[in-house]
Amino acid sequence: MAFKIYTYEDPYKLNRTEFWDEICDLPHFCVARTQVNGLKDVLGNDIKGLLCPLDDLVGHERIYKSWTNNIGLRIQQYSVVSAIFDDLLNRGHIDELFYMSLRHNQNHLLEALRLFIELGLSADVLDRSKGHKEQQLFVDILQRVQGNQLFVFPAQKTKAIIHQAIIELAHHELDEYKDRESSSVKGQKWYETAIHNTESKPLTAVVIHGVHQFTPPQLRLITEMEHMGIDIIFLFNYQKRYSKIYSSWEKIYGCFDVPMRHDPCPCLHSNETFFFRL
Repeated sequence: MAFKIYTYEDPYKLNRTEFWDEICDLPHFCVARTQVNGLKDVLGNDIKGLLCPLDDLVGHERIYKSWTNNIGLRIQQYSVVSAIFDDLLNRGHIDELFYMSLRHNQNHLLEALRLFIELGLSADVLDRSKGHKEQQLFVDILQRVQGNQLFVFPAQKTKAIIHQAIIELAHHELDEYKDRESSSVKGQKWYETAIHNTESKPLTAVVIHGVHQFTPPQLRLITEMEHMGIDIIFLFNYQKRYSKIYSSWEKIYGCFDVPMRHDPCPCLHSNETFFFRL
């Protein structure tokens, strides 16, 4: 299996693209809830798979919630870093002024530690000797927390676990819809169709919409799924004649080292100058 990149010109005619039949009943994960709502409004019943934010999958309890959405864990990690600062001060490795500076910037340091762990980077890949005082201290702290279970990123998932998480997300979307005052029986049928397709079909591919900046946990999950043999289909709006405006898309998705597949049917008239970033 592999990464695929599909693009379309007109988001209002996404269901007319040449690849729509391939993707319409797959699980779809969007950059944000606003995009989910927009696609539902525009595509209606033509989209037959789960449609929800990508972060809902990343932060699902079966996936990475224990790391991404766990304030208790962050407090414990903060306490560990505080203890390291205190130890450095008591041993005379840092002075009082430097200690106060570290405590003032402790949240930023913790974020940096978490970032390295999310990226799977260990202190061993850093040349401590070439860093200044603050950088050397960061390497030392990273090395110390790497042996602490509080700083271990969740283990790699199986395809069965990911599929179950997606099924649960489909049911959750229906439950959320039922709680709205505007819900209807007709509307519920759309969600029931998505649930049926999610449960009854094997997890062979997913569609990821409009992400122009991946977080490390997002990228980690995407990479894991691709290694499991799940096709990852990146889908976003792109107009070839305005390539400079969309150059950020090319740079970001060029990292996946696969060609873009542009829908060949020009949906916009030549005199239209609308720009969509769905």
